[in-house]
Amino acid sequence: MATINIGNLAFTHKGDYASGTAYVKNDVVYYSTNGNAYIAKQATTGNAPTNATYWNQFAAGSGGIWNAGLSLGSAGQAVKVNAAGNALEFGAVAGGKVLQVVAASTETNVNSSSTSFVNTGGLPSFSFTPSATSSKVLLIANFGGGEGTGSNAYWTIYRDSSNLGNSGVGFTNMQYSSAHRVAMGGAVYLDTPNTTSAVTYQLRIRVSGDSWNFGEGSSVNLVAMEIGA
Repeated sequence: MATINIGNLAFTHKGDYASGTAYVKNDVVYYSTNGNAYIAKQATTGNAPTNATYWNQFAAGSGGIWNAGLSLGSAGQAVKVNAAGNALEFGAVAGGKVLQVVAASTETNVNSSSTSFVNTGGLPSFSFTPSATSSKVLLIANFGGGEGTGSNAYWTIYRDSSNLGNSGVGFTNMQYSSAHRVAMGGAVYLDTPNTTSAVTYQLRIRVSGDSWNFGEGSSVNLVAMEIGA
């Protein structure tokens, strides 16, 4: 009658796989890369559990995130698929997140008779430093009101020396008429500054002739929100 070594029928749990550990036949390891468990077919050192010459899959795992050697990650991180597409990991939230908000407003009347776009110093303006070149900047602006004296008025948003609206009209044409001399306007614009250096956003105004009072006792506002790519 043949003799059977009962020890050869048992397997030994060895925990998480380590490339520097010497394993023998029937050692069982957990492989965090894909979340599976493997059993050694023969003695091996430095051969990954996915190497079928030395290992057989012992049990299928759930993706490689809840092994004892993996921490919970950092505050604000989310669970995502890794770059190789074969396991889960913790990482930074990517895209769509508001990274910062800067705003300015005034309720001071601003008078201008300039026929080219200018900032008289009384309109909202601020420095803005994007945190990444891939970020978008959502700009929201509004004029509470304006009153003209025989001409049309135009206002726009500038980033440094660049007019983000139509070069001549800007974002809003506030038209003058003898019956309606008070107008309001607003704009929403998604800017791509493509820099991590400080830029200046500001409202500028121009008229077609004569002069306009901007504000007229109502607030004039400019808001910039950086959106992560």
